[in-house]
Amino acid sequence: MDYTHLSEFAVRPGALTLWRAELASGAAWTADARPLASVHVRHCRATDAADPRPGRDRWIGTIFEMDALFHPAHWRETARRWHARHEGLRTTLTRHDGPEPERLVCAAADVAVTAEPIPGITGSGAINEYLTTTLESRLSPLRWPHCLLATVEHADTGDFTVLVAADHSVLDAYSQAIVILELRALYAEVTRGEPPRESPTFGSAADFAQWERDTAAALTPDCDAVRYWQRFLDGSGGMLPRFEPAITATGRATVIAGGATGSVAGGGTGAVVGGGELAALPQTSVSRKLLSLSELEQVERAVTERGHRLSVAVFTALAIAYRRAFGHRSLRAIMPIATRPDLRWLESMGWFVNVVPLDLTLAPTWTWTAPWSPPAPSCAAPAPPTTPPGPASWNS
Repeated sequence: MDYTHLSEFAVRPGALTLWRAELASGAAWTADARPLASVHVRHCRATDAADPRPGRDRWIGTIFEMDALFHPAHWRETARRWHARHEGLRTTLTRHDGPEPERLVCAAADVAVTAEPIPGITGSGAINEYLTTTLESRLSPLRWPHCLLATVEHADTGDFTVLVAADHSVLDAYSQAIVILELRALYAEVTRGEPPRESPTFGSAADFAQWERDTAAALTPDCDAVRYWQRFLDGSGGMLPRFEPAITATGRATVIAGGATGSVAGGGTGAVVGGGELAALPQTSVSRKLLSLSELEQVERAVTERGHRLSVAVFTALAIAYRRAFGHRSLRAIMPIATRPDLRWLESMGWFVNVVPLDLTLAPTWTWTAPWSPPAPSCAAPAPPTTPPGPASWNS
């Protein structure tokens, strides 16, 4: 699986169609007492309802080839079953300018799927550009549907490419990976005239949000989790850790940009520009292949023989790079992870996210002895989920 930007993925030419969920005739939204997850609330509050491109830098998606002939009616039913299965895709919210947004849901039987053929957009570059613009303008945490699908039918082969894009509030990186197999299975069931597979592992994202809020409310200053985070934050002066410029004992950080040097109170980061004022630099995303497949397999074998997973090699490489760049033996950071605390959410679509502290310390006497024999750090986070080869997922 290739994790990259949509702009860097060459979609095969073909006939483009968008597919969107809508309420069936006569159906209506129903108020639901279950709260939104805490990150969902913050996500909504950070979105400007007047922004003409609310999806910019906020949506995520997946693209893959469907190894089957394209039948529009079969695909429409596949998309309908997918929305019916996952309550998170059938959730939206009331006005978000109050104390907290309130959840609205619709029943599984109340979802219909509408096709939007896009004539004249058939080339790879044109499809890419159209989708990027459309998804940025139409995907929002404040406006349903929060997910759009697209198909590109290839006349020369008869098969089709599938694109799934969603606001982050209804899809996370783990969902990006498992949706490929799920949609393939659903399409095969529809083609064969079979009912959809039922499973207790398609738990509701709304139930997870209730669990998360209840669990958070039960925390106390003396519980183990709070004490652990307190020790972790104490290690960086009561603040979240950050990359260089490092926080000093006086709570100031040195900033260097374009040859100018200055200090930022409180350990903030930015660039010193003309006149000495601080200008914020936006974080940019970089997509770059570091290893070939054969090299990656060598790394994976090496860490597996040592009883670790591939994520350990990634974290170790980061720690080594940090040491080389800044001279620090420890790499301290926080990392978002997919959080599925119970098997009932194993195959669910939604934003199941948490943040964990990382504190990786290289051995004092570490040496770089061989390309595939990096020193193991003192601790590591859980490995990311395994993803199928071939397709691609992207962030906007």
